[in-house]
Amino acid sequence: MRFGVYRLSGGGLVLDCQSDHVDHLGTRLVVPLLPPADMPAALPALHPSFVIEGERLMMATHLAGAVHSRLLKQPVTILDDHHAAIMRAIDILLTGF
Repeated sequence: MRFGVYRLSGGGLVLDCQSDHVDHLGTRLVVPLLPPADMPAALPALHPSFVIEGERLMMATHLAGAVHSRLLKQPVTILDDHHAAIMRAIDILLTGF
């Protein structure tokens, strides 16, 4: 589910950023969510932050990648309310602005 936050088997959280219209591909484009201490010098527009389960995590947009859909079980939360910030971060990564 787009903008769903999922816990991977290793314990890390990822944000699903892929359109649900291409769900049939069997893979999803995800972005890791990391604590600020694990991030390079943050650019707020490229690395927006969210509070998930009481912890501030940053979108590590520069680490985006694909995972098999079967690895994404139940979402921990859904970040639909942050649609604009998420899409802006992806746009900055891909287009530079």
